[in-house]
Amino acid sequence: MPNTRQCSNCKTPTMKPVSRKLQIYNSVIRYKCSNCSANIELTPLASIGIQLTVGLLVLGFWGMILFSGAGQAGTISLLFYAGAWLLLFGITIIPALKHMQYPNSNISNSQSPFEATSNPHLLSRAILWIDKQGFVAGMLAPIIFIALILGIAALIGYISFTYFE
Repeated sequence: MPNTRQCSNCKTPTMKPVSRKLQIYNSVIRYKCSNCSANIELTPLASIGIQLTVGLLVLGFWGMILFSGAGQAGTISLLFYAGAWLLLFGITIIPALKHMQYPNSNISNSQSPFEATSNPHLLSRAILWIDKQGFVAGMLAPIIFIALILGIAALIGYISFTYFE
């Protein structure tokens, strides 16, 4: 359950969560200040961690393909690669800076209007659970998901090759 945040306009801990919008792979929480009526949308830290991990895995795989060949990488491909790093940096740093601009006030919000509502989103419960766990859990979630999928595939392959030759 999101806590109340400190408003950067009036410097009081009066920003309360108003709504949560589930997107394809994360959620966005909208806060509103009761003093100055300022509105912000914050991406939970776990979602930022997921974006960072997936981006690092993709850029690592791309870099492995780009730099492990027999030839040298061309200038245009290096520019695209550097642009992708800058894009990942922007996608993860900008939402993280909002968390610094509107710090958590550690005042528990006893009544959250969006926690109990049902949502037709397929993975809404999983996304909300990961959002509660924090940044490190968000960074580990894609790795655990990949390990789970690869483990299931290995088990299916083992059963297939062992018992159905």
